[in-house]
Amino acid sequence: MATAVGRMPNAALPNQSAFSELYGFERPTIALSPEAFVEELKELVRTHPIDAELASALKYGTAPREHLVRWIKDYYHFIKRDAQGTAATIARCPRRGLFIALSQLVNRKTGFHQVTRPPHELFLRFAAAFGVSETELEAHFPCPETMQATFSRLHFQFSGFEEGFAATALGAEGALLDVVRDERPWLCQRGLAEYMKRAYKLDDDAVSYWRAYEDFRGFVTEPVWEIVKEIAVDASSQAIVRTAFEHWLLIYQNARRAWGELVTGRYALPDFVWPRPAAAHRPDAEQSYEEMEAELGEFCMALERPTETAFGLVISGKASMDAVRELVKDFIHLDATRNIAGQLTRLDGRGRAFRAVAQAFATESGGYLTRNHMEIWADFCEQALGITREQLFTWVPPTETIAARYVTSWFLVHGSPEEAIAAFHLGPPTKVKEQMGARALGLGQGGVAGEGLINAAMTPRRPPLSVAFERLGVDPDLADYFFKLHAEIEPFEQDEGWEYVPTVLEDVGQRRRFKRAYIEKILSERRKDEGLLRRMKKLSGLA
Repeated sequence: MATAVGRMPNAALPNQSAFSELYGFERPTIALSPEAFVEELKELVRTHPIDAELASALKYGTAPREHLVRWIKDYYHFIKRDAQGTAATIARCPRRGLFIALSQLVNRKTGFHQVTRPPHELFLRFAAAFGVSETELEAHFPCPETMQATFSRLHFQFSGFEEGFAATALGAEGALLDVVRDERPWLCQRGLAEYMKRAYKLDDDAVSYWRAYEDFRGFVTEPVWEIVKEIAVDASSQAIVRTAFEHWLLIYQNARRAWGELVTGRYALPDFVWPRPAAAHRPDAEQSYEEMEAELGEFCMALERPTETAFGLVISGKASMDAVRELVKDFIHLDATRNIAGQLTRLDGRGRAFRAVAQAFATESGGYLTRNHMEIWADFCEQALGITREQLFTWVPPTETIAARYVTSWFLVHGSPEEAIAAFHLGPPTKVKEQMGARALGLGQGGVAGEGLINAAMTPRRPPLSVAFERLGVDPDLADYFFKLHAEIEPFEQDEGWEYVPTVLEDVGQRRRFKRAYIEKILSERRKDEGLLRRMKKLSGLA
């Protein structure tokens, strides 16, 4: 019989009114002085250095054309909706004085202040100089790090003024450059446009985006390090700005590393092109719903299964106890229950989809059939591994996990109705699910599905994860219960989802947006486990 490691004494389950005390550690602590808080944020900038490889390749013309073109397509998607995102932040500004001080952030990005044409339009000229049309840019699917940075920034910008300010203003390249002084990593460095013009034999029109980006310091010239003192005035607002800013630095740092690899041809994943060049799919404007669903089934079948997953490392018996602790902490940070409530806000309250999503939220939040699912996991962490809730939620996950949470939020909470239903709970279309086997359940949610943990929970044999936990002396009881619940509920939610999808998609435009969001959400998570695996292997002596 396995002996629980660090097992906590059994205690009565908290009732609903007790959770505020159970999570009392979330309450804001004492506020810092404005000067001390700004210095703390600037120290975060210094401890999250930006890779200079992309800037150097652009400046000196060392990026081969085919690799540069792939990055141009990625960067287009990164900036495509930044003006709208910036406007969303300013629209949420609670004070008139701050609103007036920051309004030019929007006007610069729409081409009505200092920058005489919309930056998005200027970038199209740059892309055209390398033979890339707007149609090609729109059709492109960026690498996971670009999608994570794009959707995470939009999440911040649409969520609240403090979060949006942290990512849009404090997190702009000009503001970051003010802290570190070294211009070399930054795309807004002086002279970059002229260097690019010479290195790639471009004309003034082709580099107009980069000249504007340089002249107006990444399109943010406001004294943001002074303005933040007016925004983060108490412990609560400081906590919001601190978390959003730190997470944005991690996500942008990760994207810049990937962009450096893209332009030098060292990026690990090939460009994902969909539909395949030889595919016979009809254009979006002509597709019926049935044809769109069939195409998405082909897309799911075309996905490559990861060679390694975090759960797979545990099942293999190679993971150390410290590595297992990293895994169980990481898993709870993927909790999307709050975002499912956001899904409800996007849907017509009279429709079938609303009722189904409402039931999914009620089930996972603990109001229907079972108690809150992730609280079961938190109890497993505490009772079997001695990891308290405070330790779970103050732990900083790998960047990929942080970004995955924000990508989910962007689609479910802020997306259109068709994007909100595309991005969660669907899995592959029902007709191809059998062909996919263990990969099907939880598609897009990382190693859980890849290792068949949900399927295994419904078989008479011991689940492989339970065997792995017991091998390490960990009582798997609550983990077994958690996966059994998901095995009972998730297949039903997926099948039902594909039944209500047609009731939401009423026209060609909705089908097109649904298809794009479905594909983007899954592709954005192709490298989700890599950061966690690196940590786990290092802790297991396998690095």
